[in-house]
Amino acid sequence: MDGKKARGRGARASFSPHHIPLRPLFSSPTTHRSQDDANPISLSLSLSLSLINGTDFVRETEQDKERKGLTRHFLDLIHLCCGMDEANTEGTRQASIAPAPSELPESPVASSSEAGHSEQRTEQDETTQEGNSSYKASEIAGRFIQVIDPKPHVDTAAPIDSVKGAVSKFGGILDWRERRKEIQDELDKVHVEVAKYQKWSQEAEAGKARALQELESTAKAADELTQSVEKAQTAESQARQDTELAELRLRELQRGASESAAAKAELDAFRDRRDAALAELQSARAEVASLEKQRAAAAGEADAVAERALVAAAASREAAKAAAGLAAEVVALKRELESSHAAHGEAEEKRMALAAAFERDKARWQSELEEGEVEAKRLREELMAACDVEIKAESAAELLANLKAELLACTVIDGTTAPEKPSSDNAMMRLEKARKELEEVKESIGKAKGEAYHLRFAAVSMRDDLERQKAELAALQRKEALSAASIPSLEEELKQVTSSEAEARGGNDEVHDEGKMAEQVDEARREAEQAKEKARSAREEMDKATEEAAVAKAAVAAVEARLEAVTREILAAHTAEETATASANALMQTETLSEKQSHQGVEEGGVTLSVEEYEELSRRARETEEAAGKRVMEAVKQIKEAKDAEVRSLEKLAKVGRQTEQRRQALLAATEEAEEAEFAKLSAERELRQWRADHHQGSSSRTGLAEISALDDPAQGNPHILSPRGGYMPRPDAAMVPAAEADAKQRKTTLFPRMVMFLARKKAQTWK
Repeated sequence: MDGKKARGRGARASFSPHHIPLRPLFSSPTTHRSQDDANPISLSLSLSLSLINGTDFVRETEQDKERKGLTRHFLDLIHLCCGMDEANTEGTRQASIAPAPSELPESPVASSSEAGHSEQRTEQDETTQEGNSSYKASEIAGRFIQVIDPKPHVDTAAPIDSVKGAVSKFGGILDWRERRKEIQDELDKVHVEVAKYQKWSQEAEAGKARALQELESTAKAADELTQSVEKAQTAESQARQDTELAELRLRELQRGASESAAAKAELDAFRDRRDAALAELQSARAEVASLEKQRAAAAGEADAVAERALVAAAASREAAKAAAGLAAEVVALKRELESSHAAHGEAEEKRMALAAAFERDKARWQSELEEGEVEAKRLREELMAACDVEIKAESAAELLANLKAELLACTVIDGTTAPEKPSSDNAMMRLEKARKELEEVKESIGKAKGEAYHLRFAAVSMRDDLERQKAELAALQRKEALSAASIPSLEEELKQVTSSEAEARGGNDEVHDEGKMAEQVDEARREAEQAKEKARSAREEMDKATEEAAVAKAAVAAVEARLEAVTREILAAHTAEETATASANALMQTETLSEKQSHQGVEEGGVTLSVEEYEELSRRARETEEAAGKRVMEAVKQIKEAKDAEVRSLEKLAKVGRQTEQRRQALLAATEEAEEAEFAKLSAERELRQWRADHHQGSSSRTGLAEISALDDPAQGNPHILSPRGGYMPRPDAAMVPAAEADAKQRKTTLFPRMVMFLARKKAQTWK
């Protein structure tokens, strides 16, 4: 046993951090490659290193090399930590092996004590060595983190308080073989993804190389274009110098042109040369412009290629990051596998403890269930006894009700006593009174029904009037909108007329006629403004009328609500009537029964009642009669209130109807005035057009004016007002101008009667 302990301690000592030769951070990873071949973690790490090294990259900068060196050092350090943990785990397992049977002592007491001491020493050694190894590993990790990132790091993870928490944290009780299989599958998936990302990185590098080639080709093309542009510029400068020389020679030849005819011929030749040079210069300029355009296009293409190269570089960087993340994920999966192996034993122990606790709880629950069944049986018996008692109580209550009914029947028998005759007379009087009240209630109900019918009819008629007024208001709004839309076009035409009049005024001698035309135009403009004001006021009146119509509609809704309340009161009165008739019939039946029983009592001796009982019965009868009378009075009062509300709503509705009628009349008058103003404006335009035709100062054809010549036909009326949706008619052609000149005097004489006829026709159409 001591030998095995020594061997276990030796094994642990061989893997302790004091004896492991730590490689420096910036040493080459190839020196310890042979020691890591047997470890699957080293294989996965070497695979990730081969991916991160980027041997397939086309170009490698100094920064990439430094980054790869740091990644190698980091992964070597992780591998070192994993090897220390595995050494500690193996030492712990060797130390926990039980001693051989040959080394056990003979005395059972001594053997148990020595086994206890040995187990305590083993546990102390394990705890000390595990504490040292964990302390050294954490110290190495802390130093590495300080080298990589000097900023302070705080561990914010929640501590594990119990074994249950640790088990739940690592996924609960699971089969470690199945878990290992799942982790192996995940590791295979990660390897596949690593190969895929490597392929993507190679494709990204190939795209990057293609983009660089395209960039170089575009740069060469741009250089060639710049050279061609420079050549064209030099050619342009030479051509410019040639033209200048040609101009100088031309001037010299012009000076000596009078001396000889040969000089003239030479001058013509020089002119031809000059023209040819100018043509060459223009062609060179055109070529330079085209080269500039090609250069701009090549620059844009070069920018696009540069952007594609940047995108490819970003994609390659993302692929490298994804590969690094996958390598880290592989390491994490390995660690999770080891932790799941370590937690499997503890999970099994916890499962056994939970199974024992479940058996104990099961036995306790069985005993509680038996006790509950006994208690339920006892409660069931008590419930049966309570049901029997309840049935007996119901039978006793029925018997008591029957006895009370017999007592009431006995109390109404008053044939033998002396004061019983006036009581029967009083009952007859009360019965007659109740009948009269019922008849009054019936009459009031009939009146309420008639009034409700009248109210419904009035509400329907008011609703029809409101709909008709709404339709009229909508038609008036459309007409006003059309007239308001025609006013700006007419004003624009008036402005055009005044401008043409001002142009014609310069060459015209008849100043007096021009002043008259200007006055007529101003007067027409004023009339148009007045018509606009009246239309605006009519629109305001129309808005007020719509508001009042809404108020009337609300009043109609209130009347309908009151009608509904009246119908409800009528239903209540009907129910009261039915209850009163039922009570009267009951009184009549009790009277007939009392008479029969009185005769029988006289014959058979009967039953006598005390005075207190008789007074109590008579008091109850009076109270029931008073309650019925109060109900009837309340119903009549509510019917009267409904009538008053109906009268008030009808008065308010009639007032609103009168106001809407007045405003409708005002709106009609305003529209008539607007039409008159518009007609006057059109007549002024017609006179202006005639004046321009007389003086041969016609302007271009104007769209947007109505034809006044349509007034010749009395059956058609004014098309501008009667059919505003069709728009304004175009101006007549030049062929129709003489006919207009011929009919000018006749139109002046017949203008006013036709206006009167038009207004009468318009009013008749409105009333229709």
